[in-house]
Amino acid sequence: MDTPVTVPAPACSKIRLGSLARNNPPRHRFTVMQPATEIHLVRVTTDDGEVQIWLAATSREEAVDRVLEEIPEGWAVSLIQRQLATEHIPALNMAAGEVRRHLVS
Repeated sequence: MDTPVTVPAPACSKIRLGSLARNNPPRHRFTVMQPATEIHLVRVTTDDGEVQIWLAATSREEAVDRVLEEIPEGWAVSLIQRQLATEHIPALNMAAGEVRRHLVS
């Protein structure tokens, strides 16, 4: 699950602040994404027969359902049995829960 983190504004700001703002410095909020620990490969076949590979940084049980949420209705999906090697996961730079089409370069 995403963990919200609050970080104080930089101290080097050149903006003059009123007394209220000086006592309550602005805070920037951002979400820290947890890196994926497992990624599953899902084969997608479009209506015109094109085969795509999608990556799901989810549990194996959730992978097909999460890809189905992202693609048009009527496309076929199947979980690829081959496991992605653990050492390749960091190179994909995916956050836990992320789903995306794999584009071969």
